[in-house]
Amino acid sequence: MMEETGDSNLALLQTLLHLMAWNDDTNLVSRGGLAGLNFVQQEAQRLLWQGGVLADGGLEALRQFDDELIARHLSPGGSADLLAVTWFLSAFPAGALFPL
Repeated sequence: MMEETGDSNLALLQTLLHLMAWNDDTNLVSRGGLAGLNFVQQEAQRLLWQGGVLADGGLEALRQFDDELIARHLSPGGSADLLAVTWFLSAFPAGALFPL
């Protein structure tokens, strides 16, 4: 993703959209039930099908999505946690962490 964008922030935002689209986030279920989870997953998938933050107007679409999540009291905390782990692991060079 970094190779595509050249921008770590855009890469992280695009990755977050992917996580939100497919992760069965229990924080969303806790706050909004299965309907809340389904809404977030469907909207994130829709944004990705349009190119996500890499598309023209993608950042603005993500801001509008964020506003809608705030209005619905939905927080994709599980996806955010997975993003943090992804970002942390991206700092390691490719290859085995524990060579045998």
